[in-house]
Amino acid sequence: MKKLRGELIRQTIHFSGILFVILSYFVSFSSLLYILLVTMIISILFLPIKRKFNISFLDRFIRKEEKDKLFLKGTVFFLLGLIFVLLLTNSVEIFRVSALVLILGDSFSTIIGKTVGNKHLPYNKRKTFEGTFAFFIFAFIGASTQIPYFYALIISLFAAFVESLPIKIDDNLSIPVLVGVLLWFL
Repeated sequence: MKKLRGELIRQTIHFSGILFVILSYFVSFSSLLYILLVTMIISILFLPIKRKFNISFLDRFIRKEEKDKLFLKGTVFFLLGLIFVLLLTNSVEIFRVSALVLILGDSFSTIIGKTVGNKHLPYNKRKTFEGTFAFFIFAFIGASTQIPYFYALIISLFAAFVESLPIKIDDNLSIPVLVGVLLWFL
């Protein structure tokens, strides 16, 4: 139960990335890019500062396997993925869709996959059918707030499939970038 509580806290923080989407309606393209870059730099400095000053209450927000790392991989890749989307597509609209697909899809797939998931995917035993389906549903909900349903369906299916693959690239980086590139071509 303690492990699940820690995961729920981390997914709540992951979900808070939606603030970047909201912010994108009020700031310029370049301001959004600078905000993402500054946030990424702060994220890179977070673990060394936490260790130097022994700030132990922050441990509940960090996965056990990340505590001894140089930086918070998931957070940095999340921000880097969003930065890449902005730079590759030069589109705040594509940024919003890519961010929402990742934030909603990944957060809810993790929660549902870890709480009720029991049917593992045949090609990736680390993922469950229930989690992948949750990714698709919540990615679709997020995407459909920004783009027509047909495109949201394509993007959500594509992103859920990519997230389910047993690849070594962090999905916080791969999903927004691949979704952004696909949207750019659509």
